[in-house]
Amino acid sequence: MKKIILCSSVFLCLAFAQGHADEHFPFLGEASRESVHIRAGANINFESLGKLNKGGQVVVTGRHYEWYEVQLPAAASAYVRADYVKDMGNATGTIMADKVNVRARADSESSSLGQMNKGDLVKLVEQLPPPQGGAEQVNGWWKIKPPASAEGWVRADLIIPAPPPPVPAAGGAGVAAKP
Repeated sequence: MKKIILCSSVFLCLAFAQGHADEHFPFLGEASRESVHIRAGANINFESLGKLNKGGQVVVTGRHYEWYEVQLPAAASAYVRADYVKDMGNATGTIMADKVNVRARADSESSSLGQMNKGDLVKLVEQLPPPQGGAEQVNGWWKIKPPASAEGWVRADLIIPAPPPPVPAAGGAGVAAKP
């Protein structure tokens, strides 16, 4: 009986691990269909941070079950509470505290996409006013370009490896061959 259970366990481990054994991270992936959601977590119940069109590319940095962890594209939604950001002008801000959460929405209850620390620079997109009667956020929120530390998630079955870039012809383009 123990042999049967042991053999079954080994078989199941090999069967589930086999499909992912040849993956190496990071790699450049692209959406295999239109409107592929980038989510704040590895589940469809997390907030959508944006969408990829068919052929849209992302850097895939890891895998968790059937979800790929990806670097957020510049167009993805990301927010920081305004009282943690000093506006430096020219659409640049400085983070004023350590372990400041980057959020999926302009709401302290939304998913955290990562953290930033005092002195980190951010690209400011738009300042959002505080909600009416909202005592929680005195200064509202900043929509920011996602920092490199922010991560999103895409269903793995919707991403395929991007084709490699074309290799230049021998001798290089525009170089005349000697007779």
